[in-house]
Amino acid sequence: MLLSDISEKILYVNETPKAVCKGVGISLKNFTVKYLLCSAKSHTQADFCVNVSALEYVDAHAVVVNRMRPVFPKSCAKLFLSLPVFTVDGAFLGRVSDVELQSVNGTLTATRIFTDKNTVYSALGITACLDALILKREMPYPIGQRIPAPAVLHFSPSGHPIVGKSTLKDCIEKNRLIHLTLSLPPFSLHLS
Repeated sequence: MLLSDISEKILYVNETPKAVCKGVGISLKNFTVKYLLCSAKSHTQADFCVNVSALEYVDAHAVVVNRMRPVFPKSCAKLFLSLPVFTVDGAFLGRVSDVELQSVNGTLTATRIFTDKNTVYSALGITACLDALILKREMPYPIGQRIPAPAVLHFSPSGHPIVGKSTLKDCIEKNRLIHLTLSLPPFSLHLS
């Protein structure tokens, strides 16, 4: 799923249009989508948030939720289309054209950020996001280092989004170490 699949669609509750979905709020700890950012009017930014657990389905014309209980977002990055993207050094990288949202173990997780300059960045690089998206420079990871990797939860025997010794041991035993390595940044940006 992509952010553009959700953005600017009518939010329905029990077949009644209630709002317009504008974007998503993601946790900066594990990059999971926590909130749908909504607006009561189509021309304004997000007025309120709905917990993503209320999401039933998304179709071509609507986002359907089973309840409309607004929540206050806690420590999340608010992702919208057209946000300017900068590095921590202040270099302009373009504007967000889309964000890839993958379902990992039943949890929606932000994995990649696409910009209007035809570049792709890992969501693991998000440092902050309010009026602009700030990305840190990603470094290649040596094997064995504990790194956040929400896109590879299916490799972890304990279900943690961190590549640690237990994940490496399990992948070695199952002859999946190369597949795990290619799923991690910077290689994961080139996989489809």
